[in-house]
Amino acid sequence: FLWCWIKSSFVDLDGWQNGWFWFVWSGFLRGD
Repeated sequence: FLWCWIKSSFVDLDGWQNGWFWFVWSGFLRGD
């Protein structure tokens, strides 16, 4: 569910930086 929100953030040019932040942060939390 979070990934879908992240992908929509990437599509939204106004929120791509926010989407990238959450992409990195969620990856860190998952230890991936």
